Amino acid sequence: MRFILVVVGLCFVWKSQAQSVPSMAKIDVQLASNQSLPLAELISFEILSSNSEKLISQLARWENITAVTLQDGWLRVSWDGQPQFSGSVEPAHTRNSFVIDFEEASTLKFTQGFDKQKSSVFTPNELATYTNHYIESPTYIHGFDIASVAARKRSGDCTEYAVLTVALARSLQLASRVIVGTVIVEDEARIDAFGHAWTEVWYKGRWQIIDAAMADSKAKQLFYFPASEIDNEGPGYRMSLFNAVNLMPKRIRNLKSQ
Repeated sequence: MRFILVVVGLCFVWKSQAQSVPSMAKIDVQLASNQSLPLAELISFEILSSNSEKLISQLARWENITAVTLQDGWLRVSWDGQPQFSGSVEPAHTRNSFVIDFEEASTLKFTQGFDKQKSSVFTPNELATYTNHYIESPTYIHGFDIASVAARKRSGDCTEYAVLTVALARSLQLASRVIVGTVIVEDEARIDAFGHAWTEVWYKGRWQIIDAAMADSKAKQLFYFPASEIDNEGPGYRMSLFNAVNLMPKRIRNLKSQ
């Protein structure tokens, strides 16, 4: 039961016509006392983590993010641009798997719909937009469906958007993976933070973030703070998901422009 509750509290989906985000999906975030909006493109903040050492080791795999230990589980983070994963492409990033089952009939129907629409040249953002429009019933109260189930239901939260985008990318021979972390959303007059999942796609020689759940977002800025990849795509993927969610910050404070 504990695992189910953690996953329910994970995701944020941007849909203006959907119900408001439940409070358990939000992460408490506070601006620094002398900071007002708008934020600059480069920011820093402090986070409370239940496993700071593990989180620091994970963040070391992304460029543009540095974290140092403070005390009592708090870390100070410098965010110098959208995270750039420095790892290489692994064979698993292109394969059909239990979670990313792009060879199943319902997933094939989903991916072939994009294939009929695309031109000979397309960008990763087109994958996100197609996935965003494909899901007809976004919801914030959801578990974690594998790609074929999400494709059949056409419903889900950020994890379903992410796995479908990965399935689509892999069907097009693009290496891709699901990332779990936090998105900080800056609007004109407020700042929010949510547990979130998105996709990283290997494109033009580097890993790039694409986010189908937020493809229609009108936010002023989005800051992606990764925790971990879902690195087990087999039947035991729930433990990999749990470990990733467990690395997400519990609180964010002292958020300010650098």
